[in-house]
Amino acid sequence: SGTVTYTNRWGIYQEGASDKNYFAANVLIGSTTDGGQKLQVTGSSVRFQNAGTFELDLFNSTASNTLRLSATATGGLIGTLQNIPLVFVSNGSEKMRLTSGGNLLVGTTSASTTGVYGTPQISVESDAFASSQIMSHNNTSGNFSILGIGKSRGTGAAPTIVADGEVVGAIYFFGYDGASYRPTSAITSIVNGTPGTA
Repeated sequence: SGTVTYTNRWGIYQEGASDKNYFAANVLIGSTTDGGQKLQVTGSSVRFQNAGTFELDLFNSTASNTLRLSATATGGLIGTLQNIPLVFVSNGSEKMRLTSGGNLLVGTTSASTTGVYGTPQISVESDAFASSQIMSHNNTSGNFSILGIGKSRGTGAAPTIVADGEVVGAIYFFGYDGASYRPTSAITSIVNGTPGTA
């Protein structure tokens, strides 16, 4: 019995840089009510900070799949480190995913194939009504909505001139015939004549 007087109220403290803390039970911060999680933080915000790059890795039970949250001086990152998709969930169910190949799927876990081109980089699908919308709202006549479809030769970093007769872009319409999707009509843009600056 007696009184202990102290000035620095350290609940847990290890002096050595290599010393470790171990908790067999759940750790609660900001609350005395145990919600059943290994770490429970109750408060308005949680901050992680590092002088250089900060990385927070979330592993599955075998550490074979990793979700990483990262922040650097030049930007932020959220993504997977293995050959697995990044899935976006709302209201308890999947709404969108980014595949390991870089394809964006909205409303589906795998893109429907048409046979006219390869796997689409962006696919919007629905079992009810599928739509995509581009809308502009302003009072300036020069500001408007635009859907740009283009083509160059070369690469994105070093584009080169297209050729006479080259297809620049197309909009295809497909119908399912019971076995596969088949094109019903198309709107195609083709270079007519020798391209130039005029």
